[in-house]
Amino acid sequence: MKKIYLLLLFVSIFLVGCKQEKIKAITDINQFDKIINEEGVLLYDIRTNDICALGHIPYFLCMGGETKNLEEIAQNIMIVYPSHNKKIVIIGDDSDVLEVFNILVENGYKKLYYFVGGYEKYALEKGDSFVPAVGCDC
Repeated sequence: MKKIYLLLLFVSIFLVGCKQEKIKAITDINQFDKIINEEGVLLYDIRTNDICALGHIPYFLCMGGETKNLEEIAQNIMIVYPSHNKKIVIIGDDSDVLEVFNILVENGYKKLYYFVGGYEKYALEKGDSFVPAVGCDC
């Protein structure tokens, strides 16, 4: 019986570790900028469209909708991009981003990135050099 509990514990730790390897939390602004400027990276801002339209990182697609339904956001990403091979970067509240990413990981996505602290921290760290995109073409 003890061996079964140990085996279950090992499997649980392994699965959590695998999930964490697929989701990369970026804290360094330069590293984040390097990732979002790579060719072919999918860029999403999941804050509500009203908030996103006031200012977002250029080239990020506002996709939070009116109510920021996180399951619907994940479903939309999977519909628009069913392949699992490209990097996906999402900006938003950390807990919201992780909830969307957990759905994506469960569906086989592996290259998921976010900036810890979200848009507000990004804009603050960029300082006066940052010019947000405004409006929403979503």
